[in-house]
Amino acid sequence: MSQLQYFQIGLELWGAVFSATCAGILLIRKKYIKKTVWLLISMLVINAVTMVMDCLAYIYRGNVTSLGIVMTRVSNFMVFSLNYVMFALAAAFFYHVIKNHGGRENRRWVNMVHLLCTIGMILVIISQFTDLYYGFDATNHYFRTAGWYYGTIIMYICFGICVYEILLNRQKMPKDIRFALYAFIMIPIVAVMLQMVLYGMSLINVGITFALLLMFLSYEMKEVHDYAALQMEYEHKKMDVAHQVEEERMQQVGLVSFEDEMEVVEDYLYSQMEKYGMDMQVNREIRAVDFKIPSYAIRSLVQYAVCFGLKPKDGDKTLWIKTDRDRAKTYIIIEDDGNGFDTEKINEDPADNYFIDIQGIRKRIQELQGGSLEIRSEMNHGTRIVIIIPDNRDMKL
Repeated sequence: MSQLQYFQIGLELWGAVFSATCAGILLIRKKYIKKTVWLLISMLVINAVTMVMDCLAYIYRGNVTSLGIVMTRVSNFMVFSLNYVMFALAAAFFYHVIKNHGGRENRRWVNMVHLLCTIGMILVIISQFTDLYYGFDATNHYFRTAGWYYGTIIMYICFGICVYEILLNRQKMPKDIRFALYAFIMIPIVAVMLQMVLYGMSLINVGITFALLLMFLSYEMKEVHDYAALQMEYEHKKMDVAHQVEEERMQQVGLVSFEDEMEVVEDYLYSQMEKYGMDMQVNREIRAVDFKIPSYAIRSLVQYAVCFGLKPKDGDKTLWIKTDRDRAKTYIIIEDDGNGFDTEKINEDPADNYFIDIQGIRKRIQELQGGSLEIRSEMNHGTRIVIIIPDNRDMKL
């Protein structure tokens, strides 16, 4: 064998080991495997077998013994047949990926690809008796015949149908999934084009292997992203429960010192900025600290500023927390440069939980301290909330 053939065998054996390993990883790690993953596993297994068969075709090429003659014919038949099986599985895989992301559920194009692959396999079987696709010379070397291009045309039609469906549903799929599907189609197409002019290397099989590598990596990245999202959702729910329990406990207390309230506020800001990656600037201008405040009042208003004002905003995000004292009154200001809202909705939409909580905080300040809560907000220009507490009322419990 030539150095090129040794290189081809080594490359394909690597592809077979890679495909089998990836299929094993998907099988071992998954307690519940979706249809798309089963199809991906099936493609990886089929690709591994195809690679091994192609290696045997190279190894027994030119071997005129009975074993060599049988092995070259069996291995080449398997390679051609399994390529059509691969295309049929790929069409089903694309269909389920598109369906899972909200694309149209039309199986007619999948059935068309399966029909074309069946026709291709029938032609491969016929070629075993008529040399329609390929033949073998007296030295047991494989050679193409004119019918090989018929098989190539069938492959291109299958590719074209799949590409059309992916383009038709591209807006439904995330960018990384869409890129992986494009690559899975385009790499084999380029390999088929090169295979038409370059003789002696199995570029189609190598191209399919690289396409499967990208698909496998794309799936694994999606799994990591989904797991991280679940972890974050779990942490959010855990913190929400903890905050709810703490809020209920603090509400029973009534008034708390400003320092105690700010500890709760700082814990919340830390969780948003450090644990959940909230990118914002917090400015604190504290000129008064010797007063009491209804428990969780400042913390709740800060949370609303972050969740409803700053998180939805693009670009720089700033939150201000200020306190000051003037003429026997204490002023607490929570301000943000977020999206803002229409303050008229506080009275128009009393069923909104956001406004219910603001009204609840206002009521507690009025009942416990004889104070007031004022809101100024403008769409896309932020919100400013001012709490005013008379000094002679801040000790009521």
